[in-house]
Amino acid sequence: MATTPVSLEERLSGYPQLRERIEALLAIVEDPTATVTRADEAERQVIAEVRRLGKEALCSWAAQHEAAQRARVGQPGVVRAGKKNSTGIRRLGKSAWSSNSSGRRDT
Repeated sequence: MATTPVSLEERLSGYPQLRERIEALLAIVEDPTATVTRADEAERQVIAEVRRLGKEALCSWAAQHEAAQRARVGQPGVVRAGKKNSTGIRRLGKSAWSSNSSGRRDT
């Protein structure tokens, strides 16, 4: 069964914050009122919007990733991280190196 490609419009419908950022970028590019007349101002606006878009994209990714991890933890066979039970390696006897001031081995 062949899958039909999903349009960008359909994909963005699940991410309203990303959609707003894309629309804001398009508003800067189209600028119907011609409020921006200099290239450096347009560049500043585009950079600011791209930064906001990146932040929104990462936040959306993190939320989706966290939800997937939470769902996975509920499955059988997945062990959640817990307190470590080991207190370290138990010393069995006196070391060959003592704590004497000379730094030489005890013989």
